[in-house]
Amino acid sequence: MYNNYTLARFFDNKTHAENFMSGQLRVGRIRYYRELESDDGRGDPNEGVSSIFKPGDVTFQLGVEGEKMRTIEDFITMKLAHNADLESHVLCMTKVFYENGNNRVDIQIRDLDRLLEDFCNSNLETAHVVFISDVRAFADRLSRTPQFECARAVKYDDFDAPRETYSNESVFLKDKKYQHQREFRLKFNLPGIVGASHSTIDIGDISDIALSINLSEHKLAHE
Repeated sequence: MYNNYTLARFFDNKTHAENFMSGQLRVGRIRYYRELESDDGRGDPNEGVSSIFKPGDVTFQLGVEGEKMRTIEDFITMKLAHNADLESHVLCMTKVFYENGNNRVDIQIRDLDRLLEDFCNSNLETAHVVFISDVRAFADRLSRTPQFECARAVKYDDFDAPRETYSNESVFLKDKKYQHQREFRLKFNLPGIVGASHSTIDIGDISDIALSINLSEHKLAHE
């Protein structure tokens, strides 16, 4: 760990955690999370939204080329997303801060109960969390993976307010109601994969730079 933070990935069972430790990264399409109908923290209808227009913000002209255009000024709120962004594949992790002193590392996970609810169905008995113990080494291995494109912390915004962003930024934007997740998102480019909700990318075993913990057996500090 460096710079007083590490990355964590939550799993609802041991098998999924072990697969991750072996370097099998299960990445999901933005469109999947956008269309996912669930009450947990995974489904988000605003995933990939690049622009939001409120009634009266802009004027649209609709029609067939060569025919008279129809002008629409009073319409319902419109949210636009680029198809290229919706086809992007991402791996979502949580940024976790720690304190290092007295020959021990104290990891404090804020909103742990909410994270368990979002990612582990609140089942503490089977829940596992994998910590990346060497973020620098993890980043180096990702950089050597052909499908890896970029990674950065997600920014949280008010999706009830009008806004417009550049297309690539929308992959790293989420509604502020999810800000407790403190998401750090890895983006992958899989141009040959169409339609599948998830794909698996092999970056090689990472058990030497990661630690898997069964949350029912370890008491982690949280608030």
